[in-house]
Amino acid sequence: MCVSYQLILPLIGKDTIDYFQNLKIELTKIDSFNEVIYPGRYSYIVYKNTTSNKLEKFHFGLIPNFAKEKSIYKNLFNSRSETIQEKYSFKNSFSKRRCIIPCTGFFETNKKNKKKYIIKNSNNSIISLAGIWDVWKKNEEVLYSFSIITCPANSLISKIHDRMPVILENSSLPTWLNIKAPISNIQSMLKTSESKLYTMEVA
Repeated sequence: MCVSYQLILPLIGKDTIDYFQNLKIELTKIDSFNEVIYPGRYSYIVYKNTTSNKLEKFHFGLIPNFAKEKSIYKNLFNSRSETIQEKYSFKNSFSKRRCIIPCTGFFETNKKNKKKYIIKNSNNSIISLAGIWDVWKKNEEVLYSFSIITCPANSLISKIHDRMPVILENSSLPTWLNIKAPISNIQSMLKTSESKLYTMEVA
């Protein structure tokens, strides 16, 4: 489960420059951003339109295009990797509208002692979370939204929580965004990551 995460942009350093160059996104076009994101808030995601990769702010909490009311997002901010291709709310977005959610750390709360932890890359670089997006329209309102895909926790995070976000390797990002990629290649990315992460208790 991933209810909240942190994103601090722009970051300075070769890793950050290389990260966005790999996605063909210019760092100069990124506004300063330093927030903790919860369902209902907006944050940057990377998605592919018909011609190029885009970095834009979307609503955290998926609102499927067929939804009658946008309040449904409160139940759809996460999508489970094990069932994402079966659930009506998620399956079309998974096949046609995948995205990357850049973050600088995500939060998990220990179910037993209620302590909250932030999980970050060992070198504090950007983490790429796997996601899906959709666009909802009602009358004159148009809302772009996303959901974070989760999977069983790895050995580090399982001490805190039994679920974690799907973390994408930097080398796989272009394939993840490519809707023409073989679905078997995409499915292989829906796995528990053993990336070098560390946890830190937060107040």
